[in-house]
Amino acid sequence: MVTLDGASDLTGVEIALETAATVSGRVVDDGGKGLASARVRIAVKTGNFTGGQPRQAYTDRAGNFSMGGLPRKVLELVALHDSGTSELAEVDATGIEARTVELTISVTGTIAGIVVDEKGAPIEGAQVSAGPNFRGNRGGGLSMGSFRLRGFPRELSDAGGRFTLRGLAAGSYMVRATRSDRSGPQGRFFGGGEGVEAQTGTKDLEIVLPPEGGIKGKVAFADGTVPSAFTVGVGWVNEPFASKDGSFELDGLAPRDYAVSVRGAGFDNTSVPGVAVTSSALTDLGTIVVAKGRSISGRVLADGQPVANATVRAGRQIFGDGTSTRAQFGGPPGANRVKEATTDGDGAFTISGVGNGRLYVVAEEPNLGRSASLLLPGAAESLADLVLQLEPFGTLV
Repeated sequence: MVTLDGASDLTGVEIALETAATVSGRVVDDGGKGLASARVRIAVKTGNFTGGQPRQAYTDRAGNFSMGGLPRKVLELVALHDSGTSELAEVDATGIEARTVELTISVTGTIAGIVVDEKGAPIEGAQVSAGPNFRGNRGGGLSMGSFRLRGFPRELSDAGGRFTLRGLAAGSYMVRATRSDRSGPQGRFFGGGEGVEAQTGTKDLEIVLPPEGGIKGKVAFADGTVPSAFTVGVGWVNEPFASKDGSFELDGLAPRDYAVSVRGAGFDNTSVPGVAVTSSALTDLGTIVVAKGRSISGRVLADGQPVANATVRAGRQIFGDGTSTRAQFGGPPGANRVKEATTDGDGAFTISGVGNGRLYVVAEEPNLGRSASLLLPGAAESLADLVLQLEPFGTLV
């Protein structure tokens, strides 16, 4: 870190960048012929779904690719092509020399079928996607790490309702179809409660897709006022709203029971369980009353000096991935109830709408470090003048 004193110029600053890794190679078919326009995705090996977003590049006419600026760590990469995908390959890029790898499109499993409505008529343009089926340990060799690189296979049904998902590894999948893409390709797979189970190689899978429904309602405080902005969550779908009367409407939902969550900066998170969504209808939730809750405020310091742009998080349980106190995916129950704020130029922060009960508070700044977690007592009163002291990150070699 180079710090300016705010009064005098600083010259002669030298910033030494670590030499980045370069991985290049070729994507070929089973016969060794180079494949053009194959997509190569590469990321730091984690073995699970967490971690940074994969980088990607496309092969040239001869099937060659090259990616630079990569971290010098153990990396994983995979190639994806219209004809299939490759097995995951591991590259040790911890050294400074460039690495070369050949990826063969050898994973060519498919699942094919048809999407129909309740009367058996084919549905054109349905979004069909597949995720691993982990129920009963029948996921086979499908790992979350592989889906992080490969992505979730997706396809639109044609005019006859037909679809074919390609490039699938051997195993058991949950295949589902939606009329809209609101839920996202992976949104409901991990709960295991939706979709049709199918093994790689299935050719006649039938997915019956009833008309979608939705929910509507209003969000208000007990005194009748409404929050200026809030989000309504259904599963992994979170839709922002900023209506004058607190009203919201969320459509494109498959018929089933949902737990609806309402979140916002100025009130405690609220959940409405067991909301039944039916086909071609909007379920009216009426008025959801939210509590303003207490607030916590204070300052973040490092070596006695205020820290601007530090992130402060407060919650009953804070779930991170080791690099940050926020994980990109998943978490235990309660991990989604964390509130956060960013410090101003004086290192000050205020987090509003936190619930009663014991809370953990932690602050971090990517360059300066992270504070120890502070346990706040379970009380209804707001708390002020908290001090969170950042400690420098350590290094493990």
